[in-house]
Amino acid sequence: MFEATPFAVAMSPVVRVADPPGPRNDSAAKLAMVGVLTPGPVAMDLLTQVQIHRLDDVERTEYLVAWERAARWVEAQRMKAVVAVAGATATNRDDFAREHVKVALSGCGGSARADVDLARDMTGRLAAAGAALARGEISYSHARVLSTETFVLDDATAGTVAAAVLRRDEHRTPSQFRAAVRRAVIQADPVRAELAAERAAKERMVAKQALGRRSGRAHPDRPGGRRGDDLDGRRRLRRPPRGR
Repeated sequence: MFEATPFAVAMSPVVRVADPPGPRNDSAAKLAMVGVLTPGPVAMDLLTQVQIHRLDDVERTEYLVAWERAARWVEAQRMKAVVAVAGATATNRDDFAREHVKVALSGCGGSARADVDLARDMTGRLAAAGAALARGEISYSHARVLSTETFVLDDATAGTVAAAVLRRDEHRTPSQFRAAVRRAVIQADPVRAELAAERAAKERMVAKQALGRRSGRAHPDRPGGRRGDDLDGRRRLRRPPRGR
């Protein structure tokens, strides 16, 4: 009796002109669904069905971000697989376990991310960071920064640092994240942070001295300098030009 007409929606008092339009096509609709899902198999399956040429410029950017979040979820699962092969903790045969991971990955061409220590951290004492990685909130680079900067801390302190820097409302580059982690380490364990800073300063000093010795341009009275080279240089400067 009341057959729908093409004007039924437009004349409805519920629909306002200011209402945002719905997805333009099936690909845009699937991409919109991915945006409200947590990264995982379901979201990745939808992404594989999206036809890129049917997306506009804004949607293509969202498409890129969605795949980046999916890649982070995959990375979190890969770390779990690394731990499954190498074990959750180091043992007296830990070298064999690490080599086992490398050999397993060599069958597919090897991997630069066969980092057993990082995988153990993300599934162990820094499990909160591993969960953030799986949600797509931090990247592999962020996870590595957190693992490296908390390497000398005990498990409880490392967990405190992770809780302080993993905030869902903040998006920081790896360098900004490193600075935040270092501030959190200082607050959590000031003494250990000061010792680590002194050790890093000594390592930089040794590196600079080694560089000076290799260059051969150091002052002759300083360690690493070569007086013979300095004298030869002055002789060359005093040599008169040819033809005079």
